[in-house]
Amino acid sequence: MLLRIDEIKFEAQTRILPFRDAQGNQQSGTIFKAIAVRAGQSSAPNDRAIDTVQVEFDEFDNLNLFINGDSVQINTLPSDEPILMLNLILYVYPNEIVIKHVRG
Repeated sequence: MLLRIDEIKFEAQTRILPFRDAQGNQQSGTIFKAIAVRAGQSSAPNDRAIDTVQVEFDEFDNLNLFINGDSVQINTLPSDEPILMLNLILYVYPNEIVIKHVRG
């Protein structure tokens, strides 16, 4: 699923899978396995004027965080202060990750 708001240069994309029980049988419901948020505008291919944050569960259900393509260990991030980027602000709490768009 993709959400794009061109006026503020913002995109959010989710990866969803059907819910399966412990035996592998498909059940009613959907599981969100990943979300990626992208904000900013650039004319150069590798310009850092575009911020990306991706949060995903891997095949072992470990939570992975990527900031601008770089893997980040969640337990090493400060929980009492935000991570500031050009276009996004990331808050990491013990049971929650909040991504906010900074509108320029």
